[in-house]
Amino acid sequence: MKEKLRIFANAVLSRLPKNPNAQKPKKHKQSKYFSVMLVPHSSSKKPWTIRIPYIALQSAGAVLAALVIAVLFANFRATYYTTKATAAEQNFEEEQAKTSQLLEEKKDVDEEKKAYEDLLEKERADYQAELDRYEQKALELETKIKEIDDTKDAIYNLLSQKTDNARAVEYKEAIPSPAVMLSQNPSSKGTLDNKYTEIAKLVDMETNNYQSLLAEAQKVRKYIDARPSLWPVRGVVTSEMGSRPNPFGGGSENHAGLDISVPIGTPVHAGGAGTVVFAGWNAGGYGNLVIIDHGYGIRTMYGHNSSVSVNVGDFVEKGGVIALSGSTGQSTGPHVHYEIRVNGAIKNPRNFLG
Repeated sequence: MKEKLRIFANAVLSRLPKNPNAQKPKKHKQSKYFSVMLVPHSSSKKPWTIRIPYIALQSAGAVLAALVIAVLFANFRATYYTTKATAAEQNFEEEQAKTSQLLEEKKDVDEEKKAYEDLLEKERADYQAELDRYEQKALELETKIKEIDDTKDAIYNLLSQKTDNARAVEYKEAIPSPAVMLSQNPSSKGTLDNKYTEIAKLVDMETNNYQSLLAEAQKVRKYIDARPSLWPVRGVVTSEMGSRPNPFGGGSENHAGLDISVPIGTPVHAGGAGTVVFAGWNAGGYGNLVIIDHGYGIRTMYGHNSSVSVNVGDFVEKGGVIALSGSTGQSTGPHVHYEIRVNGAIKNPRNFLG
């Protein structure tokens, strides 16, 4: 009960206003020393009292605190740098591991690159070999086409000589060029080998065609050369072929050729290419006579010459000199008697002359 009253009284007193004039209790003067008493176990000895100034204790505390802080800071720095070094070492190991991995990956990449380059080189070599093969085939085709062109030119040259030039030009224009023939026969779709084979067959076919044309042209050229289409001399025709008055003995006669008046000694030319089958004196009135066999059943006769320039068996070109004109045999004056016979039948030379 007393304890409750005391608590109540204290509570009441605490609510009362304080006296401002009340005297504050005096503070005790703080001592500047700290005393430490050492009591010996023996009762015969007096206790020892050690006075330590507060400032010394404060200084010692400050030094101790500084030492503690320094130790803690050093420990912190050591821990920090140790942690950092450990982290750096781990990073170095990780980087080293990454570097090793990168080196391995680079090695793999280099190996793959080398394998790819080897593959590309092989493909390039194969492609180059294939290209060389087709280039060789192209050269072969080009050579064959050139042969066709040469054959065509040969045909043209054969048919363009002398009086047949206009006909030969028409003939050449009628022959399409190899390029036109190839363009008109395009190869079917397929591999290059198939296309080459098809073109090669086409070129071979055209080559054979041109060779056949050349053979035909050579035959035509041979006939053209042999055909007596040239005048033996250029002069005045004094007597045509056919019926005429006989200058020797009167009456009429059938004149077998043309009489062409020219001065004595005028060169007489072969009307066409052929072989001389007679060269010399003819007792039948032709005087010095030359007969040429042109083949194809055609023969030409050149009479009344002053001299003969060829021998039997000689081959003469078209236009070649075979004699000199004169007035030998039954002749009324200097002239060349020109006569043509086909398979023995007398033909009018004007039907052959250009």
